[in-house]
Amino acid sequence: MPTAKEGVLAQIASVKSSNSREHMESTVRSFLASYARKDVDTRIGLFADDIHFVDLIGVEPMVGKPMLEKFFRDTIAYGFDIEMNPERIVIIEDEALSVTRAACLPR
Repeated sequence: MPTAKEGVLAQIASVKSSNSREHMESTVRSFLASYARKDVDTRIGLFADDIHFVDLIGVEPMVGKPMLEKFFRDTIAYGFDIEMNPERIVIIEDEALSVTRAACLPR
């Protein structure tokens, strides 16, 4: 009988990616870089229309591009400069995780 870890690894191995590792990493880097450039159009363009987005700063989850775009634009309008620097990007098939050092500085 496989261990829990072996079971999880087998499930991960069975998922086939439709995107290359390079594409996935490039997308994560583009998303993070868009903060310093205040490039909401690029950032919002990376999401599906029915996005469910949870920001860890304590706001309510956002559903749909219009709500998410408003959040991104409001953040800029409130006068914050945000830098997102990835320390590690982990890609597993069609999923990406970014361990990111973030800095939010008032202008």
